[in-house]
Amino acid sequence: ARSASSGWARRSKLSRFGDAPKSDVHHLKIEDVTPITDKADPLYDPRIEMDPDEALALDFYRRGQIQPILARRDGDKAQIVDGTRRYQAAKLPVDRGVPGPDGKMTKPDKAFRLKVIFVRGTPKDLYEQKIAANGNQQQDRPTHKAWKIQHYLAAPNEGGLGGTMEEAEDLFGLKKSAIQAHLAILDCAVAVQRAVDAGECSVTAASALSKIPRNEQSEEVSKIKA
Repeated sequence: ARSASSGWARRSKLSRFGDAPKSDVHHLKIEDVTPITDKADPLYDPRIEMDPDEALALDFYRRGQIQPILARRDGDKAQIVDGTRRYQAAKLPVDRGVPGPDGKMTKPDKAFRLKVIFVRGTPKDLYEQKIAANGNQQQDRPTHKAWKIQHYLAAPNEGGLGGTMEEAEDLFGLKKSAIQAHLAILDCAVAVQRAVDAGECSVTAASALSKIPRNEQSEEVSKIKA
């Protein structure tokens, strides 16, 4: 008997996305790929609110896309599970152009297609795939990593994914004490969070500062920075 998963895999290679190649990697028009913008969605990535990375956009324009985007099917669209920043970087040259050798703004001379791999599963499954695809989030700012950990551990009825501490340790590659230290950053004043992200204050020091009143944290973090 044929398994349901093998049937889905075969169907995914014959999708409505036109001339997408019959392989795990599909090449889709940018307009057929959409980010998750609903903040209530368990897979929402707050980095969609950030400005596009112009250096990454220029690299996309010159070298093309190297790492595929992970996406789930949403009607006739591919909705991004992992790859929001890559999507923004690919879209920037199309929307605004990038500086050419002569300094003038240049746009692609042909339609750009994004490399996309479709994934499926529960929101928790997809979130775990997202984290794993980013190599335990080594490139994340501490505050952003803290938000992701909090989101993973929060109960589903609170908008989270219901992960356990043991699962979080494995997924994020951190010990329980380090996870707790990251979560403490979210209880800190904005000045402390900014210092941590700038590398001027360690996560451990910020965790200690979270135990004092917020109106005192800014003064204390300035001493650490000095």
